Amino acid sequence: MEALAWFVVVLLMINRRGEASSPSSVAVEAMFVFGDSLSDPGNNNDLVTLSKGNYLPHGIDFPGGATGRFCNGLIGPDHLGNLLGLGLIPAFQNPNTQGSNILNGVNYASSAAGIFNESLAILGERWTFDQQIEQFATKTLPELKSQALRSKEGSKDLTLDEFLGNSLFYSNIGSNDLINYIVANYKYPDLSAYIDLAMTQHRRQLMELHQLGGRKFLIFGLAPIGCLPIAILLFNKNATADCAEQLNQITLRWNAKLTELVQQLNHDLEGAYFLYFDVYNAFLRVTNNPSRYGFKQVHVACCGAGLLNSEFLCLTPKAPVCLNRSEYVFWDSFHATEAMYGVLIRQGFYGTLQDTYPKNVQQLFQPKCREASLSSSGGAEAMFVFGDSLSDPGNNNALMMGYG
Repeated sequence: MEALAWFVVVLLMINRRGEASSPSSVAVEAMFVFGDSLSDPGNNNDLVTLSKGNYLPHGIDFPGGATGRFCNGLIGPDHLGNLLGLGLIPAFQNPNTQGSNILNGVNYASSAAGIFNESLAILGERWTFDQQIEQFATKTLPELKSQALRSKEGSKDLTLDEFLGNSLFYSNIGSNDLINYIVANYKYPDLSAYIDLAMTQHRRQLMELHQLGGRKFLIFGLAPIGCLPIAILLFNKNATADCAEQLNQITLRWNAKLTELVQQLNHDLEGAYFLYFDVYNAFLRVTNNPSRYGFKQVHVACCGAGLLNSEFLCLTPKAPVCLNRSEYVFWDSFHATEAMYGVLIRQGFYGTLQDTYPKNVQQLFQPKCREASLSSSGGAEAMFVFGDSLSDPGNNNALMMGYG
């Protein structure tokens, strides 16, 4: 009997976002966090500053209560630490952040900090980005050298270089520098020159972290500053629900230069990988379709009062607080809710950070054999198989035939 001509098409989807994978499959040693109030877990608590959130209602949904986080609950590094299997990364200024407690990483972020040391100095004391790098170099590195470093995967001994090389360096900073420009542009009349100067400074800082041992970096772009409730209140007449577009255009110019910087670093520093997280568009994906993510309030702060709950800020324990906090994008007039941070961080962990940087955080720390299977576009979308019995997964089961 003549063989029956046949073909089979088997669609094998490889989930580009990796959402079916368990975070436990990610092999990362530690996470070192640098930034401002978007990432501060309480490093400003003992400083003389207006920029600290160690009082209720901040932390109203956090297991430890008010810790210094400007949020109702978990912030970005908390969510990412959990996804990486590291848990909450301790604040550098916490007296207990020493010895074996630093083996999962350290968080140096400080509210009101900037790339420039002078940014938002009017608010009082804070740990600038340069000071945060110094803390890592002069306190954390010597302590790590004194520790017995063991791999979390396989329990083998690690050198300090190996430990740092497979750790994540998390950098989310720049908002305060741009805010400083907006409120004091009489001092910096040329926006392009100001941004160029900021990028020159930031390149030096990131290269310094690289020289100290950092090899895998997550660099956050800025979210649309014009969509902050306080920005809408101050820059849009009658506090309409629309974002202040003039501020968003400034943010886009900043992000374009930051993208160029990341591209340069990836080109210049062999053996290092800098992920640029396009938070701007990740944020707009949520706010342009809030119901898909469970949100109902996009431009109104949860904590505060008046128009957009932003005329009276969330600055005292008596500040009014919404009940359905998971339905709000913004916790206060400047910062996101725990729910919004969670959505954004999951996009960074599982999703596409930016088209030109196909890896996400999960892929960055997967075994090399897994990385080798991913195409330059972030993973194959499908595979179509044609052939005979050498490839047949069972398509002939219902056919009457002799052989294939």
